[in-house]
Amino acid sequence: MTTATPWADAFDHLGWDLPQILENDHAELAVAYLQEYFATDPHAGPMYTGSLFERLGGGGDAKPVRDEITRDDLLSLSLLDVPVPGLQVAQLLEPPERAGSIDLKGVVTRELTAYELPYDLKRIRKILESIPTDVGLSSKKATEHLDAGNLLWTALRRRGFGPSRVSKLIARKRPKLFPIIDSVIERELNTDSVGFYENLHTVLRAEDKALSRHLKSIRAEAAHQPGNCALAALSTIRVLDVVVWMAARKRT
Repeated sequence: MTTATPWADAFDHLGWDLPQILENDHAELAVAYLQEYFATDPHAGPMYTGSLFERLGGGGDAKPVRDEITRDDLLSLSLLDVPVPGLQVAQLLEPPERAGSIDLKGVVTRELTAYELPYDLKRIRKILESIPTDVGLSSKKATEHLDAGNLLWTALRRRGFGPSRVSKLIARKRPKLFPIIDSVIERELNTDSVGFYENLHTVLRAEDKALSRHLKSIRAEAAHQPGNCALAALSTIRVLDVVVWMAARKRT
């Protein structure tokens, strides 16, 4: 007997595909995928290095570093198999003298390299300071901060530093509010990065937050397994990302 999936209509309304792994009837498999992703081999370490993404160095949203880009933030992207190019590392950690002297009005940052448009760390810090660390994407308050997320996206986006890396760096800094957007998510949901924050917010709040509650249930069930204590602090949007990614990987 199949169980209804209340959030299916919200996906359909956006023109998104609903991955089978997010349907109610596949909750048990989603739990297994989440447990597998965060499993650790006693000799070799984590089964998937991405399981350390949020926690490396204490986390990107930890109070002492939440409003700045750190070495651990940049290193964490390597755990997701998207290492940060050397130019970005150099500029985000050691900004050049002329950074901040360029007016971004009318500039399409994705068309310029970081050589042509150096990073403005003061601007990045100011944006981060305006975004709380305790607001989740399913919260009604999230809409107050999505514009700031888009501003942060523009501040970080450069030619050679594309949507996948940018979204992962933003997700590292505010893991409860901003999801990872990569080729797997785009393919599985049949969407792209344009308006993704706003659209996922809508989906998570549909039907009295049915999908959000479903993801929390998957997380809670997966966390019961010994050795998976890290799951308790995992954001619901990261749960979605992991189970969709794992389901796609299992098919290849």
